[in-house]
Amino acid sequence: MTVTYGLSWKKQNASGGFDLRAICITKMRPGDCSLNPNTDKPRYFLMAAIHARELTTAELAWRWVDLLISGYNVTQISQHY
Repeated sequence: MTVTYGLSWKKQNASGGFDLRAICITKMRPGDCSLNPNTDKPRYFLMAAIHARELTTAELAWRWVDLLISGYNVTQISQHY
């Protein structure tokens, strides 16, 4: 599931731009992906590829998401989330 958590500077100033989006990876319960910080589940935020030519962080983020999704109920890391 993806959630919009804000607007780019350009979009805020009516110069084009984009919505700022995040991926929410969890075993869903009502409200799990809301922007309300009051939850009993831990949250982890990874920001990647925010600068030009920043190739390594994009690859790292993609592999982390892949590990969490493909290893769900299999790996020790993903069993807790």
